[in-house]
Amino acid sequence: MSYNTEMIKKSLSEITLDTFKEAIFIAYRDGIKSLAPLGCSGDTVLLFSKDGSRKSSVSIRNYSGDAELLITDAAGGFLFYGRFDVNIGLNFMASQYLAIFESVKDKIETVVQKTIDFENVRFADDCEKTVGFEMLRAFQNLPI
Repeated sequence: MSYNTEMIKKSLSEITLDTFKEAIFIAYRDGIKSLAPLGCSGDTVLLFSKDGSRKSSVSIRNYSGDAELLITDAAGGFLFYGRFDVNIGLNFMASQYLAIFESVKDKIETVVQKTIDFENVRFADDCEKTVGFEMLRAFQNLPI
């Protein structure tokens, strides 16, 4: 994965609705750069990052044709990860992403304490594995 830093801001307060619109545009303008077994993606367009990584970051990328938003805290923990189909419209996506950003903005430069320890999450006795596991097994056998 590579980062596109042409949109990066020095302060969270510089991120606006137009910032999200332009970042979504750039994510599609630059096309797909990486292909994986369960999807493909373009470069990550960084809107904010303390050190050019996923710590205290806000980013957009084209993931399998969807405009994906990732917002992380100072430890790199996900505050928000999700995406909209680009066909839903640029204005809708950008306004929703701005609202999400605004709702977690005060947590981006902090470390959010985790209240659930994933190692202790209980899986149901009848928990099923999805088709993704079969896809990964098949991918392992491809002559690449």
